[in-house]
Amino acid sequence: MLIGRYSAREACLLFTLVVSLFKVLLFNLYRSTDFEVHRNWLAITHSLPVEQWYHANDSQWTLDYPPAFAYFEWTLSAIAVFVDPNNWNYDSWKTVVFQRCSVIVSDMLNACALFMLLSRILPDKNTVFTCFVASFTLPGLIMVDNIHFQYNGFLFAFQILSIYFIASESYIKCAFSFSLLLNLKHIYLYIAPVYFVFLLKVYCFSTKMQFCLFNFIKLAGCVVTVFATCFAQFVFDLPQVLSRLFPFKRGLTHAYWAPNIWALYNTLDVALAKVSGVKEKSGFVSGVVDEHRHLVLPQVSPITTLLLTVTFIAIVLFFAWKRLDSTVEERSNKPRSKGTPNPVEMNTIVFLCSTTLVAYCSFLFGWHVHEKAVLLILVPFTVLVYAVNSKNKKSPKKSKLETSSSLSQYINLSYVLCLVSGTYSLFPLLQGIFETPVKLLLLITYLLFFIPYLDVPIFFEVLFL
Repeated sequence: MLIGRYSAREACLLFTLVVSLFKVLLFNLYRSTDFEVHRNWLAITHSLPVEQWYHANDSQWTLDYPPAFAYFEWTLSAIAVFVDPNNWNYDSWKTVVFQRCSVIVSDMLNACALFMLLSRILPDKNTVFTCFVASFTLPGLIMVDNIHFQYNGFLFAFQILSIYFIASESYIKCAFSFSLLLNLKHIYLYIAPVYFVFLLKVYCFSTKMQFCLFNFIKLAGCVVTVFATCFAQFVFDLPQVLSRLFPFKRGLTHAYWAPNIWALYNTLDVALAKVSGVKEKSGFVSGVVDEHRHLVLPQVSPITTLLLTVTFIAIVLFFAWKRLDSTVEERSNKPRSKGTPNPVEMNTIVFLCSTTLVAYCSFLFGWHVHEKAVLLILVPFTVLVYAVNSKNKKSPKKSKLETSSSLSQYINLSYVLCLVSGTYSLFPLLQGIFETPVKLLLLITYLLFFIPYLDVPIFFEVLFL
């Protein structure tokens, strides 16, 4: 995308404002139970003392996010009380507008983080703007945040910031950002192994694989400090908080199945039950979040899903460990032959690949995976695919993140398939006839604008080889 006389900063800022105005038009569309959940969390954090936040059960929408997000809701509630003080089990248009606006305003942090990262790793302003637009307007993210209702854009800002700090070699800040993210929403534990392996190899080992204890202590101290600060008010209620954060009795799959291996497993079980003449109806198709039993196939335990997930994640991390370069202090003075990529830049792309793949493994094999977890794949995948494709664009400067053209083509194909299938899997979240054209328009418009950038003809050549 050409932005002419505008700088990348100006173009991204202007686009952010335009998209924000578009999101205002979505205010009156369908609102899910997540809207009710967050509205009740505003009431809980405003009306009750801190020590009772994780004990409150006046509503079915109990607080089940980590403490940092509870403080975020408490901050919003301090403003919300002036908008509409009666927000406990109460739905008013003023409350709707406030909560919708809070999502849009918090998305500004995501816009800032994206611009910082893309300006760091991409070669020119046009490429930066193209990737910014693609990342900020992911149809699944708009559908989930601005219609269904959540704060994923705000949360992804901290993940994007952590990647920016990786590209900037600020590894303590990276650990701080990701630790804070874990205290905002614990679903990001799925990708925590990538951060552990990356920071351990890059920051705590030398090129001769000598362990640097001092760097490890600094990292550990940063992580422990963040968690201790966030959980300080709840140290005596830790079992209660953890029981809210990890309710393992919710069953193998969510009420609406995420499109993973267990959805196929459930489908096969239902089909075999019908073929076998089993009259009992499977609980997995009841639409109720609970522990259900398969009618024909063996039961799947949390341990089974954990072993499968850990196995596939371990494979990814093994190759990531081999590809990563170790500490900055020793490699920064190493002479490099002409054409050899900078180790920091290669580490960044390895990290993006690893994060995407680990999120994919967790999504495919995890226990009680929500369909919205596909965003953990799509967000880093979008940055990755535009980064590795930027070298094919005419630019006065070569891309900082390089890969072979054939590999780039396969990454493109994988991304498009993941984008279409992942976004389509979110469609049932938006119920109603008015939402149907909106979600179709979001996906189709996105594809029409951005597929040409990724060389569509190549996709068809690869697909039909």
